[in-house]
Amino acid sequence: MAGKRQDDPPELDGAHAPLADVARLLGIHPERLRQLQRGGYISRGKKRGFVSVISAVSGYCRFLREDSATGTEPTPAARSHAAKAALVSAATARRRDILTEQGAAIEAVETIAAAAARRLRAARLSSDLPHAAAATFKHELAASLERINIARLTALDAIKTGDFSRIDGHDRHDR
Repeated sequence: MAGKRQDDPPELDGAHAPLADVARLLGIHPERLRQLQRGGYISRGKKRGFVSVISAVSGYCRFLREDSATGTEPTPAARSHAAKAALVSAATARRRDILTEQGAAIEAVETIAAAAARRLRAARLSSDLPHAAAATFKHELAASLERINIARLTALDAIKTGDFSRIDGHDRHDR
């Protein structure tokens, strides 16, 4: 397996991520993030080398706000820190909104696919059907379940990546 490249996406689990990845997301050096941890702005992760993403973002914003408010005369660095804190907070809020929408869409896809699959599995064939017809129906039911699963996986991938080009009828909305 190849090593992790500089531009690879961070390995986020929703709550914790490697310290270096979080630092890169915030646009700071990992050592600066460690300094903020030692300063009490960011709580320590449960696992060595990992940090709570929420704690890191909120702690970094708090540090920037406090640092920009320390002097009576705003310095260029203080103004820069205040602006950066506002940008990080806004970006975090936008990302939270997007993730909430993605979560609702994922839940809808899973619910619809599960309901459709449940209905197909509940289908009962008449006992007086000829064996060949029953076998054909069973084969079609199994194929339909597989198509539902493929459609579910395709939809989930589209939601997660934002690439809806593989969704049937997607191109009709672009015209």
